[in-house]
Amino acid sequence: MSRIAAKFGILSLAFLAVTGCGTPQRIGPDAETASLKGETKKEILFTNGTYGDHVFLNGDSLKPSTSYFADNINLTINGNFPTESVLTLNGGKLEITGNVGDHSEIRVHLPTATHREKYRKYSPVHKRRVTRRRTVEDSLAYGADKTPGIIIGGSVGNNSKLISNAGIDAECANSSVKMATGWNRPILVRNNSCD
Repeated sequence: MSRIAAKFGILSLAFLAVTGCGTPQRIGPDAETASLKGETKKEILFTNGTYGDHVFLNGDSLKPSTSYFADNINLTINGNFPTESVLTLNGGKLEITGNVGDHSEIRVHLPTATHREKYRKYSPVHKRRVTRRRTVEDSLAYGADKTPGIIIGGSVGNNSKLISNAGIDAECANSSVKMATGWNRPILVRNNSCD
């Protein structure tokens, strides 16, 4: 697990503890709840990528103060993302056509190209240097795809967090919104006064 992914995980657990979002609910074809399955369309997920599922979900299916997750899909939420909620999407892109509620957190992690390498580290147990292996992220797996990992068509609520390793594009977000991106991908906010 990369240091960035580890930080996302720690932030996620802390955020869940503060918001009380509980056990995350799956979104997509494998969801337990019919309303969270959405409508699935097969398409190429990334430029120069393979076919996969693009899930279209009605925003009214999502409840406030709830945690959601999805893996290896592109997700379009038609409507708003609720207040005090958490969404973690690994291996795909996210588009929300409406607004993001106050005090929400959205994390999107697109696939990355990695390699394994050896490194030496002192081990207090062995009282000598030992060889270990780690996974190192090299770049985004589909670097030719310049589409941001998160696209918000409306405004982002106060004190919300948007985190993506592949850029963020939001119609409106004020200064209380925290945003982070990776791989030198841009954060684009068209308007910072969301009244």
